[in-house]
Amino acid sequence: MNDDFQPQDDQAFDAFLNSLESEEAENLFDPSQVVTIRSTGGGEHVVPITDPMPIRDVLHQAGLLASAQIEYWVDGNAVASDFVVAPGATVTAIGVVKGG
Repeated sequence: MNDDFQPQDDQAFDAFLNSLESEEAENLFDPSQVVTIRSTGGGEHVVPITDPMPIRDVLHQAGLLASAQIEYWVDGNAVASDFVVAPGATVTAIGVVKGG
């Protein structure tokens, strides 16, 4: 076991785990065949998709729960959860996203 990493708090540990998951997911999937969901809390989820789909379906496929108050941004524009994203897109979620 590696004793070099000693988390100072739960947020640091969560951020560390999210970074490992992101690096692992990036190595498993072609970046042009995924949608990346980034949260303002620093989390990142890479979701493989083959066809364009609404953001809410991408979240569901990833096992993520999002509150109704979440704002979504794609390419610098605010969009609704029914906005359709294609593989290769990056969605920034401002608010609380849980799960994964």
